[in-house]
Amino acid sequence: MNTLEMRTRLYAALGDRYHIERTLGEGGLSTVYLARDLKHGRDVAVKVLRSEVGAAVGPEQFNREMEIAATLSHPNILPVFEWGDAGGDGGGMLFCVMPSVRGYTLRDVIESARQLPIEESIRICGEIAGALDYAHRNGVLHRDVKPQNVILEDGRLLVADFGIGNAMATIEGGAIAKASIGIGTPAYMSPEQVAGEPVDARSDVYSLASVLYEMLVGEPPFVGPATQVVISKRFMQTPPSVMVMRDGIHRPLACALQSALARSPADRPRTTGAFVESLIEAEHESGSETSEGATFART
Repeated sequence: MNTLEMRTRLYAALGDRYHIERTLGEGGLSTVYLARDLKHGRDVAVKVLRSEVGAAVGPEQFNREMEIAATLSHPNILPVFEWGDAGGDGGGMLFCVMPSVRGYTLRDVIESARQLPIEESIRICGEIAGALDYAHRNGVLHRDVKPQNVILEDGRLLVADFGIGNAMATIEGGAIAKASIGIGTPAYMSPEQVAGEPVDARSDVYSLASVLYEMLVGEPPFVGPATQVVISKRFMQTPPSVMVMRDGIHRPLACALQSALARSPADRPRTTGAFVESLIEAEHESGSETSEGATFART
């Protein structure tokens, strides 16, 4: 189904509730539209999975994961308002409705600044960790932590796409992709997630550490010209130390980050909160003051 067909069907299915205004963005898995919620008089974002993705996930699994995600209530989590199958044909047009946020993604910030200040990077990491830690304690993994899923708006931070990753996990089939469909972004995925093995909170710890790594040095721990190159490096190499990649980073911080990027989950911090605590302790060891924002990991 092409974009025009999808939009036409979306109009037909949701036109009595939402006025679809324009496309906000398109990715490999979904298209996001700006819409007007006619009942509540507010702008919303409507995310529609690609037809082949929706068909592979199926409406039952999608609905289950969205129901769980909708129970999450945290100041750093973008909530889900509504979800369903706009196509009504067994997963042809699975969608979810979220607040429309007029801000920037962390990806935009990194592309603009390349390297963020160390203290700011730890603060942002702490707020993301707070959202993840809360979700983990409520039985929800994210599975796709990356800069594109972190939104910054008027001084607040929001982590988006909870529930989407868990719905997609049902179609992995023990591999990173199936029928050109994958969950997670290779640059930030843990080794166990790439391998299709069972994952827990330590997988999100790995992904969060990869995001912090990129904030500090301007690129993820592993880069390459193709997906398979990035994946293979994760199993064969150790990420270059951030001390080598950037001046001014002290050994305790580099070691704390390297621990969270360990190939084996057993060698990583058990929670995102514990990871951020290790960063704070590392900064104290280095004689640097840390911002109050990093304490969000304990909320």
